[in-house]
Amino acid sequence: MSLVKEFVGLHGGRGEAHSDGPGKGSEFVVRLPAAAAVAKPQTARTEKAPGPQRRILVVDDNRDAAASIAMILGIMGHEVRTAPDGVAGGWRRRSSDRK
Repeated sequence: MSLVKEFVGLHGGRGEAHSDGPGKGSEFVVRLPAAAAVAKPQTARTEKAPGPQRRILVVDDNRDAAASIAMILGIMGHEVRTAPDGVAGGWRRRSSDRK
């Protein structure tokens, strides 16, 4: 609860915990102030990073991590492929070398 209070406090809110005793359950309340104005979302940059464009193979068994890294590298202007393990990565590398 101390972590929640600290985190919520950083945002100008407060956190409370209530219980009527053992076996009676608990209630946790987090209160945050309403935002004064909604900030406009920043648009993604579309210009490519300076420098050479590369063909990059991202090999990671965590598919979400591989997809995130591939997306960032793609935004930077690189040609990116992903593979879930070293064996698949080897096959993908060999097939891209033939192009």
